[in-house]
Amino acid sequence: MMLFMSRAIYASCDYFISVDKRLLKYKNDKIMLCNPLQFVSIY
Repeated sequence: MMLFMSRAIYASCDYFISVDKRLLKYKNDKIMLCNPLQFVSIY
């Protein structure tokens, strides 16, 4: 899963959407990690 996140950072994506709770607990300055419900409420 970390490979997908690193590819999203490399592609300069603004958001990384996942339902993996272990992954969502990490914070990153380059990309915003959120679950689908958070993304819908943001967008």
